[in-house]
Amino acid sequence: MAILRQYHNLPIEFKRSIPHPVEAFEIDPDFPYTFRPRIHENNQEIENTSWECRDDLREADWEGSLGVGCVNERSGNFMATLLPEGKLDRLIPMTYVSEYAFIHDEMVDKKVTPEEFEAAHQTMHSFIGKDECDRSNSMMKSIKARMALRIYEGNPDGASRFFEAYQPFLEIKSPQRDMKSICREMLIYTADVSLNDDEKSSLEPVILPLLKAMVLTNDYYSWEKECDEYNRTNGSMPMVNAIWLLKHLREVEDSKARELLRERILEDEMKYCRLRDDYIQTENPSQDTKRFLGLFELAAAGNRFWHATSKRYNAWAPTPAPTPTSETKIKIKRSASQIQDIRSDGQRDTKRSKVELDQLPRENDIYFVDTPKSFKVETLNINGNFDSSSLSQGGIDRIVLEPYKYIASLPASNSRNALLDALNCWYLVPHESLEIIRHVIGIIHNTSLILDDIEDNSPIRRGCPSAHEVFGTSQAINSATYQYVKCLEFVMALSKESVNCFTHTLSQLHIGQSQDLHWTFHCKCPSLEEYFKQTEDKTGGLFRMAAGMMHAEATKNRDVDADTLMRKLGRYYQLRDDYNDLSTKGDEKNLDAVYNDLDQGSFTLPIIHALGKESENGDTKFLNILRSRKRNERKMSPEMKRLAITEMENMGSFTYAKALLKDLHLDIEHELEMLEKRAGPGENWILRLMLYRLKIT
Repeated sequence: MAILRQYHNLPIEFKRSIPHPVEAFEIDPDFPYTFRPRIHENNQEIENTSWECRDDLREADWEGSLGVGCVNERSGNFMATLLPEGKLDRLIPMTYVSEYAFIHDEMVDKKVTPEEFEAAHQTMHSFIGKDECDRSNSMMKSIKARMALRIYEGNPDGASRFFEAYQPFLEIKSPQRDMKSICREMLIYTADVSLNDDEKSSLEPVILPLLKAMVLTNDYYSWEKECDEYNRTNGSMPMVNAIWLLKHLREVEDSKARELLRERILEDEMKYCRLRDDYIQTENPSQDTKRFLGLFELAAAGNRFWHATSKRYNAWAPTPAPTPTSETKIKIKRSASQIQDIRSDGQRDTKRSKVELDQLPRENDIYFVDTPKSFKVETLNINGNFDSSSLSQGGIDRIVLEPYKYIASLPASNSRNALLDALNCWYLVPHESLEIIRHVIGIIHNTSLILDDIEDNSPIRRGCPSAHEVFGTSQAINSATYQYVKCLEFVMALSKESVNCFTHTLSQLHIGQSQDLHWTFHCKCPSLEEYFKQTEDKTGGLFRMAAGMMHAEATKNRDVDADTLMRKLGRYYQLRDDYNDLSTKGDEKNLDAVYNDLDQGSFTLPIIHALGKESENGDTKFLNILRSRKRNERKMSPEMKRLAITEMENMGSFTYAKALLKDLHLDIEHELEMLEKRAGPGENWILRLMLYRLKIT
C-alpha cells in the first residue's frame, strides 16, 4: 500500500535527479521524513568512482581495512543522494575525495590513543596540501594530486573554499565535527548556484537548525557503532554522541534517549522550515539563494536515508559489491595506479609501498666512495634511514647552525618537496638516495635565503626578521657557507654524476646571483634575454640541481632529461614573483612594506619592460625614479613607489608581464606533455597540480 505523506521541500527545478520511492525510505513510522530524498540520475557512474578509489588504494598498498565507504545499495552512493542535483563532472572528483575520507575515517576512528589518532589523520592532511613532505609512496601522492587537480579544474573558486573548509573538518574525530562550512561549500561547489558573502551570512541562522538535525541524525544512526568502538578501546577516547548525553543527563535507558533524539531532530527540521518561510517572505532572496535552500533540504534527506541503510552503521545491511557493469561505465583515468615503487636494487616491487630499509643488509649503508677512512661519513641511521641529525657534530657546531635552523623554522610552502615527489614518479630513485637529495635541496634553498637577504639588504623574510638581523651578518654568512660544506659531504655519498651535477648547478646559481648584484649595484638594466638566462641559472638552479641528481640516481627513465622543463619552471617562478611583487595593490598605510623590488633596486620583468618602453620614447622619468633610492639611504620613499607603479601601469608593463607569463605557462605545459609521453605511463599529476596552482589568472 502506498504511503501518503506531505513533505516540506521547497519547490525547485530538478535537473539531474529522480525521487526515491516513498516505500524505500519511509520504513520507521516513529521517525517520518520531513523532506523527500532524491538520487542523482547518474548514480551508477558515481558508484563506479567510489570503486575506482578503492581499487587505487589497494594498488597503493593502503594499510588497514577499506571499510564500507560511500557505497550503499539501498539509498545509492552517499554523494549521489546527498547532492542529487550536482553537476556530474564536479561530483565525480568530489566522490573520489569523499570515498577517501570515509576510508580515512574508518582508520582514524579505530585508533585507541590521541597519539595514534594524530599520526593517522596526517595522511589526510597531505591530501589537502597541509603536509607535502609525508613519506607515502609515489602512487598515493599521485592519486591525491590527481583528484585535487580535478576538483580545482571543475570550479576553481569553489575548490579553494571547499579545501579551506575541509582542513579543520579533518582535525578531530568524525563525531565531533562542525558540518556547517563543509556542507555549504560542498553543495556550492557541485551545484549551479552562486552565493556572495552577504547571502551566506544571512543564511547561517536559517540553515543552522537543519545542520544541527543532520549532525544529530549521524548520532542517531551511529550510536551502536560508537558504543562498540568505545567499549573496544576501554573508554580511552571520549564518547561524543547526543544519545550518550541524553542518557546521562535525563537518566534514561538507551531506547528512551533515542526516542528523545528523534523528537529533537524533527523539531529542528520544522524550526528550519519556519525560519526558511519567514526568510523568503521578508528578504525576497535571489533564485540562487532559494535553490540553495532547496538543495540543502535534499542533502538533509539524503544524509538521513544513507545513514539509515548503510552497512557502515547497520549490521543487517547488505555488504556493498561492485556491479558487473562497472567496467563499462565512465571511470577516472588511473594513470597514477600504474606507478610502482622500487626495491633498493632498482627492481620494481608492486607489493611493497616503500623500501624496507630496516630489513636490508649493512652493505646498503651509504658511505663516501674512494675517500680516506678518516673522512668516512655515515648518512643512514640504525634503521637504514637518512639521518638529518648527522648535520650536527655532537654539539660543537651548535652555534654555527643557529642561523640556519632559524631560517629553516620559518613558515614555507614546501613546494620543493612536491617537485621531488613529482620527479620521482618518473625516476623512481631508491628511498635512501631520495632522502639525501631531499635534504640537500632543502639546505641549499634555506642557505640561499640567508645570503640573498644579506646581499639584498633585506631585513624581513616571510614576515619575520632575516637571519642576519637576528644573528649578525658575519655569523649568518659563516652559517650559510658551513652548510655548503655539509651538503657536499652528503652528496658525495651518491654517485659521481650526482656530485658533478651538484657542483655545476651550485656554481651556476652563484653566477646568476652575481649578475643580479652587478646590475643592481651599477644601476645597469639588462636586456630581457639576459634577464631570462639569469633567472634560469639562479632561480632555476635549485630545480635543475634536484632534477639532475634524481636523474643521476634514477632506476627508470634514464633517457628522460627534465633540465629544459626545470629551466622554464625556474624562469616562470621568478617572473611570477616579479609580477606579484609589483602588481599587488598597496594602500597608503603599508607602502613602506610593499614593492620590495623597488626598495632593493632590483631589475625585474615589469621594471625592465618599462625602462625599455621609456628608452624607445626618449624619456628618462622612470629611470630617475629608480635612481631616487640612492638619495634615500637605498630605500624608495612611499611617494616615489606610488609614482613608479603608476608609470609602469601607464606603459603597460603589468599587462605585458601577465601575457608573457600566460605564454610561458602554456610552453611549460607543452614541455611537460612531451616528457610525459617519453616517460609514461600517463600524466604526472603532481607536476600538473603544481603548475595549476602557479597559474596567473
